[in-house]
Amino acid sequence: MYKRTSFLFTLVLVFCASSHHAATGAVLPDGSLRFILPAVQMQDMALPARPFTIRKVAREYYEPNVLLVKTKKQYAMSGELSFPDASWALALKPLAVKKIDAPFVSNGTAIQSLTPTGIERIYEMRYDAPVDVYDACAALATHPDVEYVSPVFIRKTQMKPNDSYFSSQYALARIQAEQAFDVAQGAASVKIAIIDSGTDFDQEDLAANLAVNPGENGNDSQGRNKRTNGVDDDGNGFIDDWRGWDFVGNVSVNEYSSGTVREDNDPKNRFAAQLDPARDHGTNSAGCAAAVTNNGKGVASIGFKCNFIPIKCASEQIPVAVLRGYSAILYAARLGAKVINCSWGGPGGSPAEQDIINTAVGLGSIIVVSSGNDGVDIDDPDNQFYPALYDNVFVVGASNANDRAAGFSNYGGNVDVYAPGDNIRTTRQGNLYGDATGTSFSSPIVAGLVGLLVAHRPTWSNKQIMHQIRSTCDNVLNPSSR
Repeated sequence: MYKRTSFLFTLVLVFCASSHHAATGAVLPDGSLRFILPAVQMQDMALPARPFTIRKVAREYYEPNVLLVKTKKQYAMSGELSFPDASWALALKPLAVKKIDAPFVSNGTAIQSLTPTGIERIYEMRYDAPVDVYDACAALATHPDVEYVSPVFIRKTQMKPNDSYFSSQYALARIQAEQAFDVAQGAASVKIAIIDSGTDFDQEDLAANLAVNPGENGNDSQGRNKRTNGVDDDGNGFIDDWRGWDFVGNVSVNEYSSGTVREDNDPKNRFAAQLDPARDHGTNSAGCAAAVTNNGKGVASIGFKCNFIPIKCASEQIPVAVLRGYSAILYAARLGAKVINCSWGGPGGSPAEQDIINTAVGLGSIIVVSSGNDGVDIDDPDNQFYPALYDNVFVVGASNANDRAAGFSNYGGNVDVYAPGDNIRTTRQGNLYGDATGTSFSSPIVAGLVGLLVAHRPTWSNKQIMHQIRSTCDNVLNPSSR
């Protein structure tokens, strides 16, 4: 306790001595952090200045020795140890910073044109000092150049593994998919990003709906199309990403904790799913949203002809955890994904993550997320679950075969709609099929429906799409407690 107090006192003295701007951050008695975020004007929406509280969560839900800081000034950073400002050099000395990067700058290179949300001013800071991340954030919160500072939260997939099989897909009957297919059957031009554990894009009932990035033509020096030519053909900073991206690679826990990732253009999870069904999570989700329909095999999906972009945010050596999910959201939006599915979440909210979501929405994406599987009211501050509690996301709870909210599903006013999520027949790795349970599978069903509606009504705004789905849903809740 003495060391913590001394550390905080040292940095507070430094900041007070150098401050000439009003601080936007404060530390609450329970260790949570509170910031006043500035107003943001985007193309089709305006966000007023507003408070954001980063609540203290259990140690297992945030990464050690790494934080995100959004500064008021903009710097070109790539591996530096401090910002080019004397007050920062003094402030960061107790942390023993080992690297500062700008992870959300397009192409990861020099400063780009400014975004409305200012995500190019968000920096990832890794340090070696034995200081808890919340203590480090608290010490930096009142620096005059800080807009906010946040831990990097660990998200977990929302699946309850279930190996039972059924002869029919009740979910499609419950949402009246056959009637919908008489009107619309989706379109390959509508891309649904599956940000998850990795997806078997060669699965027999998924392969034909795999989205191909047209910007990565893969032509070599002789003009031959080889897909992987080692060149970033579309200049988006991702070499040969013609079928999605792996943001993590097969790294160990220790490697990831030290900041090591091995990104590549193979978004499959190469772990044998038979040994751990959680490794099938991305393939399960993709099947719910965009399995090839009316092809005489496997399962149908509400997305029908919509294509999917597989994006891997997990390591084969780290089960369940979703890593770098918000980098993936930004990548998907910049790639042109109209729908982004996030079947994962956990406690702890960060303004950086909200900024990324706002940026993706500003680029035209609809972000569909799961409500979680704890059976609790997420409107209660004690039951926080993100990204479901962020603005500008479409939140999906789970219903069952009886058209009632599933007992495991989180609920509350922040949950926009419910969709079948109990024993959902879907795709598995290796041309297999099975049933999966959880809001993880309610979410991609709605993501597929969003894609179907986008293809049918291409002139509708994102808000019109979401309101149409919400306003035509059945009430699966108890009306007395709605």
